[in-house]
Amino acid sequence: MFWLPLAFAGIPLAAQWMTYPTPGIPRTRAGKPNLTAPTPRTRDGRPDFSGMWAAASDKYLSNLGADGVEIPMQPWAAKVY
Repeated sequence: MFWLPLAFAGIPLAAQWMTYPTPGIPRTRAGKPNLTAPTPRTRDGRPDFSGMWAAASDKYLSNLGADGVEIPMQPWAAKVY
């Protein structure tokens, strides 16, 4: 059964489509994403935050104070932590 973790090791890598051309992104004439385009809106006029989101690293995923910064918490949250 030692091979089981190895079987799932490649799955996260396969899910990263860094060059995937997401449809609906406003583009410049050169074909690059237009970062100055207006914010997409939903039908009710609010900003549309759907889409692909990626963090630069998972450094703070399990430890918000990874840089040695004290994280202020409410008493109930400190108990859960």
